[in-house]
Amino acid sequence: MHSLSSSSSPVQTSGSADDATGCDNFVRMRAWFDALQNKGPKYGYFPKPSKCILVTKPERVEKGQMIFRGTGINLQVDGTKDTGVEINTTGTRHLGAAVGTSDFKAEFVNKKIDGWISALKSLSTVAATQPHAAFAAFTQAMQGQWTFLARAMPEVSHLFQRLEEVIRMSFLPALLRRHVERSL
Repeated sequence: MHSLSSSSSPVQTSGSADDATGCDNFVRMRAWFDALQNKGPKYGYFPKPSKCILVTKPERVEKGQMIFRGTGINLQVDGTKDTGVEINTTGTRHLGAAVGTSDFKAEFVNKKIDGWISALKSLSTVAATQPHAAFAAFTQAMQGQWTFLARAMPEVSHLFQRLEEVIRMSFLPALLRRHVERSL
């Protein structure tokens, strides 16, 4: 996935084998995008406009459309694209986390937490008969996922309260085979 973002800071870019990210004003982002399209193949990098997302503020959508017009790509808004660069005003997933508005990030994190809560409830059932396997799955597989997300997305820690409650009220009692008191 290629994520393009608009801000007033100097060009900030990063990339890996098949992923590139940039953050700058629209004019410089367009120049960067064009350079990726033109020079990338020489280095074995073949950008796919259909996987590009431009995250911007709602009041800047028209300017983004104007600046990226003529690139041979189809510009759409907020998740309606089939091909071309998507201009998005709410946010997008990026490298396992999310960038965008506070509401978008909260929705992203809450969906993740819903999945983890469901998995923890199932793991609590396993813990009743196989505590070692349940503990290993908890510490080696699940815990790292939410630890990463909490580190990658500042200001969302309050959303993890629901997950902590399930750990304390469901998983730990099943694992330890006793009630766990809340300590202050």
